[in-house]
Amino acid sequence: MTVITALHINLRGNAREALEFYQSVFGGELVAFPYGDTESGQGPTQSEQIAWGEVSTPGGFRVMAYDIQDSLPYNAGENAFYSAL
Repeated sequence: MTVITALHINLRGNAREALEFYQSVFGGELVAFPYGDTESGQGPTQSEQIAWGEVSTPGGFRVMAYDIQDSLPYNAGENAFYSAL
């Protein structure tokens, strides 16, 4: 059995920029879903922000990122990332 993990980065308003940077460095495919395309209940100010995004390469590199909802507290130094399976 193979277990694939990914770093998941929690950001405030710049997840798309981060994902585009990782894609420019590592290549691969970028997939991103903005809050405006989901039924997440976020307000219009977050409609273009990322509810879920990922860059992955055929070689196995994978990083995920999203913009924390405006309704949640955010401190860049706390819970900035986690490992996802």
